[in-house]
Amino acid sequence: MHPIVAIHEADGVIKRTDMDSGIYPADGETLDHFHYIHRIYDLEGLTSGEFINTRVWDEDSDAFIPVPRKPNAYASWDKNNSRWTWDTELVLVEIRVERNRRLMYSDWMVMQDSPLSQGDKDIAVQYRTTLRNLPSTLDMDVVMSVDDVIWPDSPF
Repeated sequence: MHPIVAIHEADGVIKRTDMDSGIYPADGETLDHFHYIHRIYDLEGLTSGEFINTRVWDEDSDAFIPVPRKPNAYASWDKNNSRWTWDTELVLVEIRVERNRRLMYSDWMVMQDSPLSQGDKDIAVQYRTTLRNLPSTLDMDVVMSVDDVIWPDSPF
């Protein structure tokens, strides 16, 4: 098997992989002062995507080590505490974007010319209020990404 080049940041988190075509510098060297190169010779039975999301480069052991799955796109590996950390505000921005998308798709429910009955419009207003209350009603100790949010079901 030809080695795969892993391009990672100083925290060891792999940003992307590429086939080793000979254009990359030697292992341990920087690519652009921010990213480092190390080659992967064994994916350990994982797909490339699984390897990227469950391995980080560890300078102490001079190897890629297994870690829990990366919880979100903003996570960085804290090797001193052996855990993922991230800026919660960035996750909240992503949640607000999804909430706003859901609100936009439900606008028709409460428009004056909506085909819904007044009772159904009241249900739609309740749904939209629940959406608007997000993310303030979320427990950010549990929510690590937009995928962890329990979204209210659209009534229509």
